[in-house]
Amino acid sequence: MPVIARRFVTLPAALVLFVSACGDSYEPSEPGQFTATISGDVERELAGQAAFRHDLLSSGVGNAFLLTQVDGADRVVHSVSLYRWSDAPITPGTYRIILGDEPDATDEDFSGAVVLDATGTAGPYSCLAERGSVRIAHASPQRIEGSFELSGHCGLPAAERLIIPFDAEGSFTAVPGAFGPPETAPGAH
Repeated sequence: MPVIARRFVTLPAALVLFVSACGDSYEPSEPGQFTATISGDVERELAGQAAFRHDLLSSGVGNAFLLTQVDGADRVVHSVSLYRWSDAPITPGTYRIILGDEPDATDEDFSGAVVLDATGTAGPYSCLAERGSVRIAHASPQRIEGSFELSGHCGLPAAERLIIPFDAEGSFTAVPGAFGPPETAPGAH
């Protein structure tokens, strides 16, 4: 995919991951976990489950992490999506988070997005990362541990200010998981 086009599919790809997670019934044997702090005009402390997928099916995204916080009714309230175009296995190291239109962008770079207050009456805050990093400390087929820092802007669906800045930082231990219908889960028949 041309680098310039990546910028225009970043938020839609994040929303696909978010919406897919809402109906996901695949349960790994031990759920991964994450914590994150969102700061700026919108402040939140997040904690929840963390999953990853290599070669994410039918999305145009290679590798992806989906970090979700759910409410008491198992509805996704907040989510953080981190993804890259390469479907090569993720290895320990530091990766850039970019919008995708940088002249030196590669398939190893990540994109990121945050959805906050998805169950709120005013609609969700949809946030797009413009820069940052993902640091992978450990990577195996069963578990990926790391941290992230990202900065960007959020769009507010029903507010006076339509664009506000945000920063996010967090850590995760992610396990293999499905981001789509249960039939796309690893080992599903």
